[in-house]
Amino acid sequence: MGFSLSKLFRKKPREKRSTASLKAIAAADGTIAFYAGKSAGRPRFVYRRLAQALDTAAGPTERASAIQSFRDELKTNGSRGEGLKLRMVLPPFLERRLRPGERAELEPWLAALRARRSRLRDAFPDCADEFSLAPAFLDSVLGVEKSPAIEQRTRIFTMGSCFARNIAVFLQANGFTAEAFMQTEDLNSPFSNARMLSVASAPPGERQAFVADWIETLYPEESSERRAARRDEALGRLSGLADSIASAEVVIVTIGSALDFFLPAGASAGGATGEGEVAPKFLLLADTEDADKRAGLAQRLKAQGASFRLGTFAESKTAIGRFYSAVRALNPHALCLFTLSPVPMDSAIGLQKMAPGGAAEIDCVSKSTLRAALYEAMAEWIAADPKVHYFPSYEIVRWIAPNLPIQTFGAEDASARHVSEQVLNGVCDYFLDRFGMDRVAANQDPKTMPSKHPVGAD
Repeated sequence: MGFSLSKLFRKKPREKRSTASLKAIAAADGTIAFYAGKSAGRPRFVYRRLAQALDTAAGPTERASAIQSFRDELKTNGSRGEGLKLRMVLPPFLERRLRPGERAELEPWLAALRARRSRLRDAFPDCADEFSLAPAFLDSVLGVEKSPAIEQRTRIFTMGSCFARNIAVFLQANGFTAEAFMQTEDLNSPFSNARMLSVASAPPGERQAFVADWIETLYPEESSERRAARRDEALGRLSGLADSIASAEVVIVTIGSALDFFLPAGASAGGATGEGEVAPKFLLLADTEDADKRAGLAQRLKAQGASFRLGTFAESKTAIGRFYSAVRALNPHALCLFTLSPVPMDSAIGLQKMAPGGAAEIDCVSKSTLRAALYEAMAEWIAADPKVHYFPSYEIVRWIAPNLPIQTFGAEDASARHVSEQVLNGVCDYFLDRFGMDRVAANQDPKTMPSKHPVGAD
């Protein structure tokens, strides 16, 4: 099917509306029907037209005629103008209306049309009805190449926030070998992670000196026995992290937040790791969402001169690069997959701000900064490392799921920071569709299998 991409952006004659006609669509209560004048004859209404025709069809002959009209319309209008943005994926409301034999005929035909439209991934989907978590739609929108490298016996290690844990839980439930290194969302910054890995991969003597110095600095009021216990616990966790990365065949990293505690120049204890500008909050902040407890822990870092602020784009890109280099130093050969967590940050209380803004705005700045930094950093890595990939979990949750007739967050437990299970299962299933070589037959469909640990549950 031939087409010109220039047609996608061809300007149409501007519709003229008088001031009076604009006022006429305002309701008595002041609300406005913004789209009242939109024509239902546009290409993106094609699925709704078929649904209506099927609902009113008197019998098999009329149903067949309606489906044939649908196919004719897609062949005619799907190769020009707005029709070029159609993804040729049946919406769920149409799947429910079609009979098994009708779907069996339509879906291969639509798949053939879809296969010839891969160049249109760079155009945002125009038809909201097509949005779904099905791999066919996600594949038509996202640039994740199918790279089947994960078998059930493959050793998989995930690191990051609760989103990393849930990927591990999903893989385990499907018979894969996976373990997770857990962090809360706010602890999961590239700055802290880069420093943590640099300490974990340092020579034993250097690692022990760093941890001992910082434990003594952060807990001066505690007994030597209690500080020794904290030191041993931290060293064990760091040693286990390094060993898990080194032995993994697949490393999955989810990055969470650009908020961190930054130290003034020269204020680092045990600064031989080369990350002296970032406070080692991984030695201090607990996996808790209790605001009072977190504030008390943060005060220990601020007592050392640390400032709580957003990392800049340049700082974020540098930290992500250091983190990647540390992973590769521990394991040069593993398949390395980076994701950006879609889970909102927990709190920005005490943050140094350049301008007024609440948590939702700060979270947007944080995620945008990290996504842009990761995009540029990965463009440099991929040129020399074919075993590093990005998986768009963030984009699916924040850009695809809101177009679906389901609740993106909190459907099961009313938490605005827990991705709903239907969305989470869709994301994880697409991950397995792209990278999995096989899966254990389960009693339940993986698309509907509930997650044991909702994203964000700490």
